[in-house]
Amino acid sequence: MTDSMDIAFLLADKSTTNLFPSVVTHLISSIISPLIEKDCDIRLALNTYKSTENSSIAITYPFTKSIHLFKENLSTDQINAGQENIQRKTMSICDILQSAFRFEWRPTSPDCFHENLVFLITDAVPCRELLSPSKSHDPDAPCACDQLEKISNDFLDANFTLIVIGVGELVSICDSLYADTARNTGGEYIPLTNAARVLHMVVESVISQGYTVSQSLRHIKEEEYEKNSSFCCSGLDKRNQCEMKHCQVMAQKGVWLLNRCRQPSY
Repeated sequence: MTDSMDIAFLLADKSTTNLFPSVVTHLISSIISPLIEKDCDIRLALNTYKSTENSSIAITYPFTKSIHLFKENLSTDQINAGQENIQRKTMSICDILQSAFRFEWRPTSPDCFHENLVFLITDAVPCRELLSPSKSHDPDAPCACDQLEKISNDFLDANFTLIVIGVGELVSICDSLYADTARNTGGEYIPLTNAARVLHMVVESVISQGYTVSQSLRHIKEEEYEKNSSFCCSGLDKRNQCEMKHCQVMAQKGVWLLNRCRQPSY
Protein backbone atom coordinates (compact mmCIF):
# COMPACT_ATOMS: atom_id res chain seq x y z
CA MET A 1 0.00 0.00 0.00
CA THR A 2 1.24 3.49 -0.82
CA ASP A 3 2.16 5.36 2.37
CA SER A 4 2.90 8.75 0.82
CA MET A 5 2.59 10.47 -2.52
CA ASP A 6 4.05 13.55 -4.23
CA ILE A 7 1.90 14.76 -7.12
CA ALA A 8 3.00 17.42 -9.61
CA PHE A 9 0.53 18.87 -12.12
CA LEU A 10 1.94 20.37 -15.32
CA LEU A 11 -0.72 22.39 -17.13
CA ALA A 12 0.23 23.24 -20.72
CA ASP A 13 -2.49 25.47 -22.15
CA LYS A 14 -1.85 26.47 -25.76
CA SER A 15 -5.42 27.56 -26.48
CA THR A 16 -6.80 31.06 -26.65
CA THR A 17 -10.09 30.15 -24.96
CA ASN A 18 -10.95 30.28 -21.27
CA LEU A 19 -12.33 26.74 -21.22
CA PHE A 20 -9.07 25.05 -20.27
CA PRO A 21 -8.72 26.42 -16.68
CA SER A 22 -12.26 25.57 -15.55
CA VAL A 23 -12.18 22.05 -17.00
CA VAL A 24 -8.76 21.31 -15.53
CA THR A 25 -9.62 22.71 -12.09
CA HIS A 26 -12.62 20.38 -11.89
CA LEU A 27 -10.53 17.41 -13.03
CA ILE A 28 -7.74 18.00 -10.52
CA SER A 29 -10.25 18.41 -7.69
CA SER A 30 -11.81 15.07 -8.60
CA ILE A 31 -8.37 13.42 -8.44
CA ILE A 32 -7.21 14.77 -5.09
CA SER A 33 -10.53 14.94 -3.20
CA PRO A 34 -10.68 11.19 -2.29
CA LEU A 35 -7.06 11.33 -1.10
CA ILE A 36 -7.85 14.36 1.04
CA GLU A 37 -10.95 12.72 2.52
CA LYS A 38 -8.88 9.69 3.54
CA ASP A 39 -6.24 11.98 5.07
CA CYS A 40 -3.53 10.51 2.86
CA ASP A 41 0.04 11.80 3.14
CA ILE A 42 0.24 13.83 -0.07
CA ARG A 43 2.10 16.88 -1.29
CA LEU A 44 0.96 18.84 -4.32
CA ALA A 45 2.89 21.01 -6.77
CA LEU A 46 1.82 22.98 -9.81
CA ASN A 47 3.38 24.37 -12.98
CA THR A 48 1.05 26.30 -15.27
CA TYR A 49 1.97 27.33 -18.80
CA LYS A 50 -0.23 29.73 -20.73
CA SER A 51 0.63 30.68 -24.31
CA THR A 52 0.62 34.32 -25.30
CA GLU A 53 1.17 35.89 -28.70
CA ASN A 54 4.97 35.74 -28.59
CA SER A 55 5.88 33.46 -25.70
CA SER A 56 4.63 31.29 -22.86
CA ILE A 57 4.04 32.41 -19.30
CA ALA A 58 5.22 29.79 -16.83
CA ILE A 59 4.17 29.99 -13.19
CA THR A 60 5.63 27.56 -10.67
CA TYR A 61 4.17 26.65 -7.30
CA PRO A 62 6.41 24.28 -5.28
CA PHE A 63 5.27 21.27 -3.29
CA THR A 64 2.98 21.97 -0.39
CA LYS A 65 1.00 19.92 2.10
CA SER A 66 -1.53 22.71 2.40
CA ILE A 67 -4.58 21.76 0.36
CA HIS A 68 -5.98 25.25 0.83
CA LEU A 69 -2.83 26.86 -0.60
CA PHE A 70 -2.74 24.46 -3.54
CA LYS A 71 -6.37 25.13 -4.44
CA GLU A 72 -5.70 28.85 -4.14
CA ASN A 73 -2.76 28.52 -6.55
CA LEU A 74 -4.86 26.44 -8.91
CA SER A 75 -7.65 29.00 -9.04
CA THR A 76 -5.34 31.99 -9.49
CA ASP A 77 -5.81 33.43 -12.96
CA GLN A 78 -4.30 36.86 -12.47
CA ILE A 79 -0.61 37.38 -13.16
CA ASN A 80 1.44 39.81 -11.14
CA ALA A 81 4.44 40.94 -13.15
CA GLY A 82 6.48 41.21 -9.96
CA GLN A 83 6.06 37.59 -8.95
CA GLU A 84 9.35 35.74 -8.70
CA ASN A 85 7.86 32.42 -9.78
CA ILE A 86 6.96 33.67 -13.28
CA GLN A 87 9.00 33.02 -16.42
CA ARG A 88 8.31 34.40 -19.88
CA LYS A 89 9.82 32.40 -22.73
CA THR A 90 8.90 29.93 -25.44
CA MET A 91 8.14 26.58 -23.83
CA SER A 92 7.82 23.27 -25.66
CA ILE A 93 6.10 20.17 -24.29
CA CYS A 94 9.55 18.68 -23.68
CA ASP A 95 10.58 21.77 -21.68
CA ILE A 96 7.41 21.48 -19.64
CA LEU A 97 7.99 17.80 -18.87
CA GLN A 98 11.60 18.46 -17.89
CA SER A 99 10.43 21.11 -15.43
CA ALA A 100 9.21 18.24 -13.23
CA PHE A 101 12.83 17.62 -12.20
CA ARG A 102 13.08 21.11 -10.71
CA PHE A 103 10.61 20.30 -7.97
CA GLU A 104 11.97 19.14 -4.60
CA TRP A 105 10.64 15.59 -4.45
CA ARG A 106 10.75 13.61 -1.23
CA PRO A 107 13.48 10.96 -1.23
CA THR A 108 12.53 7.31 -1.06
CA SER A 109 12.83 5.58 2.29
CA PRO A 110 13.02 1.90 3.31
CA ASP A 111 10.53 2.68 6.08
CA CYS A 112 7.63 3.57 3.76
CA PHE A 113 6.37 3.04 0.21
CA HIS A 114 6.33 6.36 -1.61
CA GLU A 115 5.05 7.27 -5.09
CA ASN A 116 5.91 10.20 -7.35
CA LEU A 117 3.24 11.16 -9.88
CA VAL A 118 3.45 13.68 -12.72
CA PHE A 119 0.29 14.75 -14.53
CA LEU A 120 0.76 16.48 -17.88
CA ILE A 121 -2.56 18.06 -18.86
CA THR A 122 -2.33 19.62 -22.29
CA ASP A 123 -4.11 20.62 -25.46
CA ALA A 124 -0.84 20.83 -27.41
CA VAL A 125 1.33 18.58 -29.56
CA PRO A 126 5.07 18.16 -28.91
CA CYS A 127 6.18 19.08 -32.44
CA ARG A 128 4.87 21.59 -34.99
CA GLU A 129 5.76 19.21 -37.82
CA LEU A 130 2.82 17.06 -36.71
CA LEU A 131 0.46 19.91 -37.58
CA SER A 132 2.02 21.34 -40.74
CA PRO A 133 4.87 19.24 -42.13
CA SER A 134 7.45 21.41 -43.83
CA LYS A 135 8.77 20.47 -47.26
CA SER A 136 12.15 21.80 -46.24
CA HIS A 137 12.24 19.81 -43.00
CA ASP A 138 15.36 17.68 -42.66
CA PRO A 139 14.27 14.17 -41.59
CA ASP A 140 17.64 13.66 -39.92
CA ALA A 141 17.38 16.84 -37.85
CA PRO A 142 16.61 16.52 -34.12
CA CYS A 143 12.87 16.45 -33.43
CA ALA A 144 10.95 17.14 -30.23
CA CYS A 145 9.20 13.80 -30.64
CA ASP A 146 12.57 12.06 -30.35
CA GLN A 147 13.27 13.89 -27.08
CA LEU A 148 10.14 12.42 -25.52
CA GLU A 149 11.72 8.97 -25.43
CA LYS A 150 14.73 10.25 -23.49
CA ILE A 151 12.53 12.23 -21.09
CA SER A 152 10.37 9.16 -20.55
CA ASN A 153 13.44 7.09 -19.69
CA ASP A 154 14.62 9.83 -17.34
CA PHE A 155 11.22 9.71 -15.62
CA LEU A 156 11.56 5.95 -15.30
CA ASP A 157 15.03 6.28 -13.75
CA ALA A 158 13.71 8.90 -11.30
CA ASN A 159 10.74 6.68 -10.38
CA PHE A 160 8.23 9.22 -11.73
CA THR A 161 4.96 7.80 -13.03
CA LEU A 162 3.67 10.00 -15.86
CA ILE A 163 -0.02 10.37 -16.69
CA VAL A 164 -0.86 12.45 -19.77
CA ILE A 165 -4.35 13.88 -20.17
CA GLY A 166 -5.21 15.13 -23.64
CA VAL A 167 -7.55 18.12 -23.89
CA GLY A 168 -9.36 18.77 -27.19
CA GLU A 169 -9.25 17.20 -30.63
CA LEU A 170 -5.81 18.49 -31.62
CA VAL A 171 -4.02 16.19 -29.18
CA SER A 172 -5.54 13.12 -30.85
CA ILE A 173 -2.97 13.61 -33.63
CA CYS A 174 -0.26 12.33 -31.29
CA ASP A 175 -2.19 10.39 -28.64
CA SER A 176 -0.23 7.20 -29.35
CA LEU A 177 3.05 9.10 -28.94
CA TYR A 178 1.92 10.48 -25.59
CA ALA A 179 0.70 7.02 -24.60
CA ASP A 180 4.06 5.41 -25.35
CA THR A 181 5.83 8.15 -23.38
CA ALA A 182 3.59 7.65 -20.34
CA ARG A 183 3.38 3.87 -20.45
CA ASN A 184 7.15 3.52 -20.40
CA THR A 185 7.03 5.01 -16.89
CA GLY A 186 4.13 2.81 -15.75
CA GLY A 187 1.64 5.58 -16.47
CA GLU A 188 -1.01 6.12 -19.13
CA TYR A 189 -2.53 8.50 -21.66
CA ILE A 190 -6.18 9.38 -21.04
CA PRO A 191 -8.42 11.60 -23.18
CA LEU A 192 -10.04 14.32 -21.09
CA THR A 193 -13.51 12.96 -21.75
CA ASN A 194 -12.61 9.82 -19.79
CA ALA A 195 -10.06 11.20 -17.34
CA ALA A 196 -12.27 11.99 -14.34
CA ARG A 197 -13.98 8.59 -14.44
CA VAL A 198 -10.81 6.56 -15.00
CA LEU A 199 -8.75 8.41 -12.41
CA HIS A 200 -11.55 8.11 -9.85
CA MET A 201 -11.33 4.31 -10.28
CA VAL A 202 -7.54 4.48 -10.00
CA VAL A 203 -7.60 6.50 -6.77
CA GLU A 204 -10.30 4.29 -5.26
CA SER A 205 -8.26 1.13 -5.91
CA VAL A 206 -5.15 2.79 -4.44
CA ILE A 207 -7.09 3.65 -1.29
CA SER A 208 -9.28 0.57 -0.85
CA GLN A 209 -7.19 -2.24 -2.34
CA GLY A 210 -3.67 -1.01 -1.65
CA TYR A 211 -2.59 -0.99 -5.30
CA THR A 212 0.04 1.37 -6.65
CA VAL A 213 -1.10 3.86 -9.27
CA SER A 214 0.70 1.87 -11.97
CA GLN A 215 -1.05 -1.34 -10.92
CA SER A 216 -4.42 0.38 -10.81
CA LEU A 217 -4.01 1.76 -14.34
CA ARG A 218 -3.20 -1.72 -15.67
CA HIS A 219 -6.31 -3.23 -14.05
CA ILE A 220 -8.71 -0.92 -15.89
CA LYS A 221 -10.25 -2.22 -19.09
CA GLU A 222 -9.09 -0.67 -22.36
CA GLU A 223 -12.59 0.45 -23.32
CA GLU A 224 -12.65 2.76 -20.29
CA TYR A 225 -9.79 4.73 -21.84
CA GLU A 226 -11.29 4.68 -25.32
CA LYS A 227 -14.93 5.67 -24.70
CA ASN A 228 -16.24 8.69 -26.59
CA SER A 229 -12.83 9.36 -28.17
CA SER A 230 -10.67 8.40 -31.14
CA PHE A 231 -7.97 6.98 -28.84
CA CYS A 232 -7.20 3.29 -29.44
CA CYS A 233 -5.21 1.37 -26.83
CA SER A 234 -4.76 -1.65 -29.09
CA GLY A 235 -2.61 0.38 -31.47
CA LEU A 236 0.21 0.60 -28.94
CA ASP A 237 3.11 -1.82 -28.91
CA LYS A 238 5.02 -1.02 -25.73
CA ARG A 239 2.97 -2.94 -23.18
CA ASN A 240 6.05 -4.96 -22.28
CA GLN A 241 7.66 -1.81 -20.88
CA CYS A 242 4.64 -1.24 -18.67
CA GLU A 243 4.94 -4.78 -17.37
CA MET A 244 8.63 -4.11 -16.62
CA LYS A 245 7.63 -1.05 -14.59
CA HIS A 246 4.95 -3.11 -12.86
CA CYS A 247 7.56 -5.74 -11.87
CA GLN A 248 9.98 -3.05 -10.68
CA VAL A 249 7.30 -1.50 -8.49
CA MET A 250 6.34 -4.88 -7.05
CA ALA A 251 9.99 -5.73 -6.38
CA GLN A 252 10.49 -2.42 -4.57
CA LYS A 253 7.34 -3.00 -2.55
CA GLY A 254 8.43 -6.56 -1.74
CA VAL A 255 11.83 -5.42 -0.45
CA TRP A 256 10.15 -2.79 1.72
CA LEU A 257 7.69 -5.32 3.17
CA LEU A 258 10.50 -7.82 3.78
CA ASN A 259 12.59 -5.21 5.62
CA ARG A 260 9.60 -4.22 7.73
CA CYS A 261 8.88 -7.86 8.66
CA ARG A 262 12.51 -8.33 9.70
CA GLN A 263 12.39 -5.42 12.10
CA PRO A 264 12.40 -6.70 15.70
CA SER A 265 9.28 -6.06 17.74
CA TYR A 266 9.57 -5.01 21.36
